[in-house]
Amino acid sequence: MTAANIAQPPDSRDPGHSTLTSLAQLFGQTINGMQVQAIKIPLFQRDYAQGRHSQQARLVRTRFIADLCAALDGDQVLHLDFVFGDVVEGTLYPLDGQQRLTTLFLLHCYLAWHQQDQSPQPWHAFHYATRPGARKFCEFLTQCRPDMATENLSAWLRDQARYLPTWKHDPTIQGMLVVLDVFHEHYRGRGQACLDAAWIRLTKEQAIRFLLLPVAAQKLDNTLYVKMNSRGRPLTEFENFKAELEALLHRNPAIDPADAKVFSEKIDTDWSDLFWGYRGDDRLIDEEFMRYLRFLMEVRACPIRQNSCRLDRTKNLGAAKKDENGPIRTSIQRQGAGPLAGARERSAARGRARAGRWGLDPRTLARAGTEQTGPRAGLECRQSTRSRHHHGGPQRGRQERVVPRARRIPERA
Repeated sequence: MTAANIAQPPDSRDPGHSTLTSLAQLFGQTINGMQVQAIKIPLFQRDYAQGRHSQQARLVRTRFIADLCAALDGDQVLHLDFVFGDVVEGTLYPLDGQQRLTTLFLLHCYLAWHQQDQSPQPWHAFHYATRPGARKFCEFLTQCRPDMATENLSAWLRDQARYLPTWKHDPTIQGMLVVLDVFHEHYRGRGQACLDAAWIRLTKEQAIRFLLLPVAAQKLDNTLYVKMNSRGRPLTEFENFKAELEALLHRNPAIDPADAKVFSEKIDTDWSDLFWGYRGDDRLIDEEFMRYLRFLMEVRACPIRQNSCRLDRTKNLGAAKKDENGPIRTSIQRQGAGPLAGARERSAARGRARAGRWGLDPRTLARAGTEQTGPRAGLECRQSTRSRHHHGGPQRGRQERVVPRARRIPERA
């Protein structure tokens, strides 16, 4: 799930038996007749992936954390869509949403380190079921009190006596350290008032919320997760881009929500059908769609200059027209006044000066069409003509008129 998907608000339709909540306020709520007392990541879940060093993971992490921090620093509410899971004997086992819940747990830990009250909190009961190292590391985070003035937070945590050497081989723990460093980079240097406001919005105002959908209430079981993860296909770059673009349209106050909704519908229906005829061998229209959108963006972003060569101004390309701002030159006229024209004029002037020093008349050279520049300017001129007469006239072929060579006068010192 990309940051753009996460930033989308949930559907306004009735979600069934889902519960709108936040991580801190989830504990103590009653789900399916049971009160949530702990969250435990089940056996079949993968490692924590948002802290990986791959380019895709870095992109998702950067955008997701930026959305989280923007919700806490501003006044908007961030919806994280659905989290699937079930409550068994007071423990929530999430089937889908592990990555988001783990990142939220790390955000709670980081902001809690800035608070004076370090007493145990209900959200501390966050565990990984089958990873003893990750479970111990989560307990370590809830009990330590880092030096928040340090530049490298993960290095401080690794330097503690309770940090076990074997944890460096656990990808989940290493990913958590990466995410904590990103949070620290964002909030380091902020005032205490800003940190307190972010903590209140996170824990009391539900600035970051999600919909918890119990699987048992939908008469489903764990096979749902197996099917979702074993038979699904990862999203392509174009699908991620499309989701981000739709999110930007919905968040832009200058765009009518009805127009944004029409765009979302068209790009998945009518426009896709239009581009389907141009699909490639991979039976995808991603590249074709992206090239067309890139062309539109470039045309839209191209600035319109006041003195641009437009059809309404340059019906006669050599003419200059006037408008309310005065005379307007076409691009062809501007070329004549450019640096290239100036260089040509200076070179021609040097040729005329040499011809004058050598005793030749520049006007004669000009009439002969032989004015040149450079070391041989004015020394020789040849003009070839073809006889117009086929019989009884001058000799057929080419005739040459030669300008006599001029003796070069040595320049005076």
